Amino acid sequence: MEDIETHLASFRLAVKEAGDSVRQLKADKAPKIDVDRAVTILKARKKELEEAEIRLAPKEIDRGKLETLLKQRFFYDQSFQIYGGVTGLYDFGPMGCALKQNMLNEWRKHFILEEGMLEVDCTSLTPEVVLKASGHVDRFADWMVKDLKTGDPHRCDHLIKNAAEAMIASKKTPEPVKEELREILARLDGFDNNDMQAVLVKYNMKSPAGNDLTEPIAFNLMFPTQIGPTGDQRAFLRPETAQGIFVNFKRLLEFNMGRVPFAAAQIGNGFRNEISPRQGLIRVREFTMCEIEHFVDPTDKSCAKFAKVRNYVLTLFTANDQMNGSAPIQIPIGEAVDKKIVDNETLGYYMARCHMYLLKVGVDPKRLRFRQHMDNEMAHYAQDCWDAEIKTSYGWIEEANGKLTITVDGESFELSKEMLSFSREEKKICIEEFTPSVIEPSYGIGRIMYAVLEHAFRQREGDEQRQFLALPPIVAPIKCSILPISAQTQLVEIIEAVKDNLRAHELSFRVDDSAGSIGRRYARTDEIGIPFGVTVDFESEKLPWTVTLRHAESLRQIRLKVEEVGETVEALVRGRLSWEQAEDQSTFLEVQKAYPTITRERIGRAICQLRRDFGKWFATRHGGNLLDQLAGVVDDQLSNSDGDAVHLGSGMPSVLVHGDLWTNNLLWALNGQRGDTDQLLAIIDWQNVHAGNVAEDFVRLLGSSCSPRLRRGGLHRFVSHYLSCLSLEMRRKGHFALPYTHQQIVAAYEKMFGQGLLIMLPSLNACADEGNGLLGEENRQERQAVVLERTRALIDDFFAFRAKNTTR
Repeated sequence: MEDIETHLASFRLAVKEAGDSVRQLKADKAPKIDVDRAVTILKARKKELEEAEIRLAPKEIDRGKLETLLKQRFFYDQSFQIYGGVTGLYDFGPMGCALKQNMLNEWRKHFILEEGMLEVDCTSLTPEVVLKASGHVDRFADWMVKDLKTGDPHRCDHLIKNAAEAMIASKKTPEPVKEELREILARLDGFDNNDMQAVLVKYNMKSPAGNDLTEPIAFNLMFPTQIGPTGDQRAFLRPETAQGIFVNFKRLLEFNMGRVPFAAAQIGNGFRNEISPRQGLIRVREFTMCEIEHFVDPTDKSCAKFAKVRNYVLTLFTANDQMNGSAPIQIPIGEAVDKKIVDNETLGYYMARCHMYLLKVGVDPKRLRFRQHMDNEMAHYAQDCWDAEIKTSYGWIEEANGKLTITVDGESFELSKEMLSFSREEKKICIEEFTPSVIEPSYGIGRIMYAVLEHAFRQREGDEQRQFLALPPIVAPIKCSILPISAQTQLVEIIEAVKDNLRAHELSFRVDDSAGSIGRRYARTDEIGIPFGVTVDFESEKLPWTVTLRHAESLRQIRLKVEEVGETVEALVRGRLSWEQAEDQSTFLEVQKAYPTITRERIGRAICQLRRDFGKWFATRHGGNLLDQLAGVVDDQLSNSDGDAVHLGSGMPSVLVHGDLWTNNLLWALNGQRGDTDQLLAIIDWQNVHAGNVAEDFVRLLGSSCSPRLRRGGLHRFVSHYLSCLSLEMRRKGHFALPYTHQQIVAAYEKMFGQGLLIMLPSLNACADEGNGLLGEENRQERQAVVLERTRALIDDFFAFRAKNTTR
C-alpha cells in the first residue's frame, strides 16, 4: 500500500496545484474563461489520478470470466440476440430476474416500509407539455455526429474532448495549438452545433475509425411517441420517474394531511435513447429506477431519526479533498453534518440509509464511497449533491444519487361559475407559504446489480476453474438447492418432505437430480449463487429423517432433521442466524442426542451419594425414600425427554433463537428488587446452544436459582412477563403473531421438568458436599440445608408433574 501511495504522490500534488489555482482565480474574481480553463486542467489531472489509482490497484476480478458466466447461466443477455441484438437493451433470464426482484423487494422494505413513505406508480408515457415545462424537451439532448463511411453515431462533445486530449498529450502538437485546444475544452460545455463543426473542421478531427464525419445534429435523448390514433398529442417515454411524483405533489400533500416533511417514492422504468451505450448494464437505454422525493421545509431540514445514524461511519470524498488530490476520509455522518461537509441532517440520514442498503444487497464496503459534486458539476438548482460510487472493473461508477434541490411551484386552473358556490363566513386564518426543498435519492438498480455480481464473483482457492457467486442469501435468486445422492426410489419421499418444508417457509429451491458426481452438482449450484444446499443421502433414511445442509461459500456442512431445514434456512437467509451459530446448534443437538448415555452414570452416582450422606432429607411419610423412587424412573425419563418433541407435541415449533430476540439477558425482580435469588426471576440467553426451546430454559432457570415458594408461585407471572417482552421484541422485528400461548409454555414446562431436574442433580449433589468447598467458609451448615431443601422440593415437584401428566 505504501508503494502505491508513493507512486500516487506526484499525481496528488498535480491535482492540488490545479485546485489551488481554481480557488485563487475565484478569489481574485478572474474572468469566467480563465476559471473555466483552470477547471478543465483540474478535471484532467483528477482523471489522471483516478486512472493511476485503478492501474496500480490489485486486480479484483477477471471481467471476461464473469461476463461469460453470467451469459452462460442466463443472468442477462443482449435483447433480440437471434436478430443480431440491440445495444443498450438487455433481457434478464430466470436468475437475473429473481436477483433483480429480490433487490427491489429489499429496497421497498428498507425505504418505503421502514420509513413510511408514500408510494406511487405513475405511467411511463409522459405528454410533451410536462417535459416541456421541466426543460427536457429543449435541453435533454446531445449533439451527435456520424461516421460517413460506417454510419456509426458518436456524441460530438465526447469525440472532440477525446481528440483534443490526445492532441494535447502528443509531442508533435505545437504549443500554440495545445493552448487553443485547452481553451476549447474549457468552453466545450457551452458550444452549439456551429461551434463544434468549426472545431471539427479546423483540427481535421475524424471518427475513431479514421473516417470523415457528418455535421453535428441535435439528438434528444428521450424516446418520442404519440398518444391516440391522430398523432396530435405528442409524448415521450419518461427519462426518469421523478416527474410522476412532482405532478402529483398536491394530491400527496393532501393525503399526508397537508403536513411537511413527507417522502414519496416510485419504482419503475426510465428510458434514455443513448447515442452509444456501452459497458453492459452500466449505460443502457431502458433501466429500472428507484427514486425518492423527500419534501422538507427549507428553513428546517432536521431529521427526527438522525440520532439513530449519527455515529454511522461513511467514506466521504469531499469536493475539497478532490481539489487537494487527497484520498477519501472515513467520518461519522453526524460529524460530517456538524462540520457542514454534508448540508443537513435529512441528506445525511439518507446517505447513511443508502449505505446500509448497498451493504445489505452485497456491495463490498471497501469499494464504496460517497463523492461530493464540485461547484462546476452542481446543477444550478442544487445546494448539495453526493453520488454513491462503487468501484468495479470499469472504475468508480455512480450507483445512487442524493441531492438537495428546490422545487418549482405554480399550477393554474380556470374555474367556471358552474364549479363555484358562495356562502358568507368569517374566519381568521394564519398561513405560512413556502416552496419546499427536496432531498432526492435516486438509485439505478441495474448498475447496483452489476456491482453486486462483480463483488460476489469468486474463484476457489487452488482451482481457478471453479468459479462461483457468493451472493448475500437475502437477494440470492434461489435460496437452497436439493441434491439427492442417488436416484433410488427410497429417497423420493424424503426429498418431497424437504421440498414441502422449504415451501412452508416460502423459500425458493432448485432440485438437481441430474447425472454426475455430487461435487460436480455442487459446483453447478455454486456458479449461480445458491447459498445453501441440502444433500439427501442414504443416512437420511434412518428415523428421524436427517439431511446435510451445506454452506456454499465456506464449504462447511451440518446435519439436521428434515423438519428443521426450512426453519434453519429461513433464519440464515433473513440474517437472524449466522452460519457459525447454526454450526454451534448442530453440535449441541448432536451432544443432546447422547444425553442419556453421557449423563446416566453421573446421575446414578449423584443419587447414590445423596442417599448415603443425606438420606433423611428425602424420607417419605410412609417410610420410603424419594431418591429410591427417583432411581427407578431415571431410564424412563431420559428416554422420553426430547425437548424438541415436547415443544412440537405442545404445538410449539422451535422457531426462535433467543439470540435473535434478546440482546441482553432479561431480568425481572419481584417488588423491583434485584440480587436475591428468592426475589429474582431471569431468562438466560442460550442462543449458542439451543434454538427456541423456551420451556427447557425455564426449567433450568427456576430450578437452579429460585426457592420452591417463588418457583411454584411465580411461574404464571413469569410466563406472562416473558410473552409481553417477547411480543414487543417481535413487533420491532416485523413479526406480529406470537408462536405459542401462555398455557402451551406452562404445559411444556411441566413435561420437561424431569429432564431439567436430572441434569441439575449432579451439580446439586456437588454443592451439598462439604468436601468440595462450594459452601464457603461461614454458615456452611445453613447453606447446605438450603441446597438440600431445594433439592427435595425439586424432586417433590418432579413427581407432582409426573403424576399430573400420567393422569392426562
